[in-house]
Amino acid sequence: MKAAYRYADLQLVMAGKKIHLQPEDYVGEQPLGEGRFTYRIIKRDQYAEVSVDIQAVKDGDQRTGCPQWEPARSRS
Repeated sequence: MKAAYRYADLQLVMAGKKIHLQPEDYVGEQPLGEGRFTYRIIKRDQYAEVSVDIQAVKDGDQRTGCPQWEPARSRS
């Protein structure tokens, strides 16, 4: 892989609803840098809606990985 970013294409079914987070592009985004990363998917229940946050976490790092960035969010 040439570069990883703080968010990625994500498709899942949660609470019986299909959720698709699809980046249009990565213009203006900075690559995460060297190393291995895992995407953490977090379910949010807000205002009777199901939404998903996705965060890139550097493997071996217990923090969110990129504290200066807000997580990407998708609502179904």
